[in-house]
Amino acid sequence: MKPLKKMSLLLLCLCLILPTLSFAAKADNNNTEDDGIPTVVSLGDSYASGEGVPPFYGQDAPLEEKVKNERWLGHQSQKAAAGQITFEGMKGTMSDYLGTKWFFSASSGSTTDHIKRSSAAGSQQLKEYNRNGLKGSHNMPGQLDVFYANPNLDRNKVDYVTLSIGGNDVEFDKIIAAAAGKPNNTELFDMIADKIDHLDDPGGTMDKLRNTYTEISKAAPNATIIVTGYPELLDSGSYYFEEYEVQAVNQGAEIFNFKIRKLIKELQKKGMKIEFVDVSKAFHGHGAGASDSYLNDVYIFAQDQDLDESKYGSPYSVHPNEKGIRAYTKCIQEKINELEARKKLEKEGRDLSSERNVVLVLDNSGSMEGEPIRETKR
Repeated sequence: MKPLKKMSLLLLCLCLILPTLSFAAKADNNNTEDDGIPTVVSLGDSYASGEGVPPFYGQDAPLEEKVKNERWLGHQSQKAAAGQITFEGMKGTMSDYLGTKWFFSASSGSTTDHIKRSSAAGSQQLKEYNRNGLKGSHNMPGQLDVFYANPNLDRNKVDYVTLSIGGNDVEFDKIIAAAAGKPNNTELFDMIADKIDHLDDPGGTMDKLRNTYTEISKAAPNATIIVTGYPELLDSGSYYFEEYEVQAVNQGAEIFNFKIRKLIKELQKKGMKIEFVDVSKAFHGHGAGASDSYLNDVYIFAQDQDLDESKYGSPYSVHPNEKGIRAYTKCIQEKINELEARKKLEKEGRDLSSERNVVLVLDNSGSMEGEPIRETKR
């Protein structure tokens, strides 16, 4: 074969091979399947979305655009607690992996009815807006759509689902409004007592929570569901609440947390991978109105990013502020660390169920015969 012909064939081969190599290199660079970073999905209500702590995703867009942006409509905060968690060997936090490893579907105002697929009746939360003369509404998708309709998410490879839900089912907002609304009222006590009395009714809030946890476990069969409880909400330092109102609301939240924890223990015994994160201790003494509050106090007037600027009483009210977000993050992170450590031990072949705690007691009174340490080793 002539040298010129050989050179032509070589160049042709290179032209065919190089694009393939280049494509393979690009695919490797964009591959997130085996990078070791767990996949996290975050669902729930305003305590999950980060209501009250701007900036919210999409808030800087022109008004005509952001009223169509479901992240802004749901008041998904760029500082939301679940977005601040991290994992060993990971650069940054989950918020740096939005849409690739962190899937954020929480929406302020959600109830258990909205933790379903859009095809389920009543699952689409209606968001109404009224800003600068622009009025309208938008139906939000059911939050479980993220597992079935997002091409970037393999629901069988989700590691954790973080969740806060139930507060709107028991109408926390109306309870807070009743507490702040008028002095020396009995309406508040009647309202809280009624909610507590009916928590376990057939089809009531606890049944709805059970169904919600079950549907999530089906949607993400290999994930551990991490359910956060609700904080101690109020402090007598607030101008808006009397001491008896503070005690009544906080006790109501405490009972609700107890019920959620009890339900989760029941589901754990049945084999569901679900954990409860108690945040009440972290917020003790830091309720709305405290000198070192972890929650926003009551805002009478609409705040900068409220969907409806014509209404009195901002949704920012009695939601975690930046200190509160950090407290929530710390609590979730501690649970994540515990679960990751457990996974690591299991991967190493350690049988955690057979491990025992040994208490060594040394007696120098002379009453113990033999050699205590040697006896303990036996």
